[in-house]
Amino acid sequence: MGGFPHWEVELNHQTYRLGRENVDGLRRLVNQVMYPNRGHIMLTRYEEDSLHLYTNETRGWLMYLREPGDSGLYLGTTCADDVIEEFTCECGISLEFPRSQTLPAEAAAALFEEFVRSGRLPTSVGWEPG
Repeated sequence: MGGFPHWEVELNHQTYRLGRENVDGLRRLVNQVMYPNRGHIMLTRYEEDSLHLYTNETRGWLMYLREPGDSGLYLGTTCADDVIEEFTCECGISLEFPRSQTLPAEAAAALFEEFVRSGRLPTSVGWEPG
């Protein structure tokens, strides 16, 4: 029992399975949304919680869903800038979020990888309900 020992990773609508310790494999997948700078990657585990990362040219937006259909937890940063950041999924869906809910893309990717290593939502940033 106890579920599958993998992360299900959906990258631009293609599904992969990664072992819990395969951080290098995850990094290769994350790099595909970092370069050429736009994309969407989502981690889901057996318990059905998921972490999403959208990237644009400079920023990353993270959303944590505690269960399917959850309203989510979002970054709450100290960025006072009220600029709207646009993120576009490979499928063409366009999303807009205030910069205060984003981080530099590399920092957002590091939080995404930390989630895989620790199995817990990173506490180095604040998370606010949606």
